[in-house]
Amino acid sequence: STQSRSSAASDVYKRQGIFYVTGRAVQRLMGRVNIEDNESMYYLQKCLKNMGIEAKLKEMGVCEGDTVILDDWELEWYEWDI
Repeated sequence: STQSRSSAASDVYKRQGIFYVTGRAVQRLMGRVNIEDNESMYYLQKCLKNMGIEAKLKEMGVCEGDTVILDDWELEWYEWDI
């Protein structure tokens, strides 16, 4: 699997059809997010966009319904309308 760096603080890679985002920045971000809360998820999406992670995932072919693992959180990717 090819590993590509979106920034020094995070790694985005794909393994067996699952997208992984790891690194200090994502760990810090996930520590502030409540995945049960819509507003919190909106904040998460905005941060992923600002950090360039969303663009990197799209570059790697992420689609609606794909599994994305952010640090240790497993989420189903969907397109937020921001």
